[in-house]
Amino acid sequence: MKANRKFVEGEEAVSAVIGVILMVAITVAIAATVYVYVSGMLTGPGESAPNLAWTTNDADNTITITSGSASDDYASATGGAGAGNLVFKSPGGTEWWVESTFNLKSFVETTLRTAAIGAGDVIKGFDIAGDWQIIWEPTDKLLGTITFS
Repeated sequence: MKANRKFVEGEEAVSAVIGVILMVAITVAIAATVYVYVSGMLTGPGESAPNLAWTTNDADNTITITSGSASDDYASATGGAGAGNLVFKSPGGTEWWVESTFNLKSFVETTLRTAAIGAGDVIKGFDIAGDWQIIWEPTDKLLGTITFS
C-alpha cells in the first residue's frame, strides 16, 4: 500500500478553469491550422498561360498564329499604357506588344493594346535579328522562342 501512495504526497494540479482555457486554446489552434490548410487546397491554381502555336516566316519576318482562341484578348491592356498579356521580348531585351493592325509596338509607346490575337493572324514587325521570346505576362511564363536572321 505504501508503494502506491509514493507520489500522492501533495495534491497540487492546475485548476479546472485553467484546464478548460488550455483545452479551448488548443482546439482553436488546431481548427485554425486545419482551416488554413484546407482553404489553400480549395483555391484554384491561378491564371494559366494560353496554348498558342505559331509558324515563322523568315522571308518577311512574321509569325502566323496556327492555334489559339480568338476570344482570348492576348494583347489586351491590363494595367494601362505599357502593360499587357502577351509580350514579345527582342534579343536586346526590349518588350513589344501587338497593336490592332498586328504590328509590334515598343512598350515606350503610350497607346493601349487592342488586338485580339487568334488562329490565322499574322504578326509583323520582327525587324531585329536574333532570338525573340514570347512571354505570357500575368504569370511570366515563357511560351516559346522564335529566331529571325
